[in-house]
Amino acid sequence: MTNTAPAPTDIRREFALAVSVSVRVIAGVRPDQLADPTPCADFDVRGLMNHLVMVLRRVAAMGRGESPFSVTDQVDDGRWTDEWLTAAHQCQDAWTDERLTASIELPWTTMSGHDALAVYVSEVIVHTWDLAQATLQEADWPHPVLEAAYAALVPQMPATGRSDEIPFADAVTVADDAPILDRLIAYSGRQP
Repeated sequence: MTNTAPAPTDIRREFALAVSVSVRVIAGVRPDQLADPTPCADFDVRGLMNHLVMVLRRVAAMGRGESPFSVTDQVDDGRWTDEWLTAAHQCQDAWTDERLTASIELPWTTMSGHDALAVYVSEVIVHTWDLAQATLQEADWPHPVLEAAYAALVPQMPATGRSDEIPFADAVTVADDAPILDRLIAYSGRQP
């Protein structure tokens, strides 16, 4: 009898898909929106785009075996799309099969490269959602990307009582049958 179990998902695919959706939102930001507020209270639009680029730089650093917190969030105005694409290519080059099984140290835990990359899929989606909301854009997320992000995020964060190490507000309640994007956004402490 042959084994018909599905092959494990290569999280690099979901990460690449999330990155490809995000770049369209970043490229759609107008200069007159840079100082506008976002659902992420820590950032205006400019600050959030800087943060998103830094997230990708962190992921590339982790893939290279470097500290994810050794990167900068500085991006010159107007360079967000170019810097995003540069960091995306660095991620693609850095995340080898070996890095997926390596131990990755994050501030709150140590986990496999696969699991760390999955957590960053959720961060890319949530902050891109923030940016899309602030700039009146739509982001069309593939369902498997949302599933991977939600499955990665929930075990890493308690729903309530989040500390300063977890930069998200407590989860917002939504219906169990709400769309998966709404559940992900709500679990991240935002009202979908």
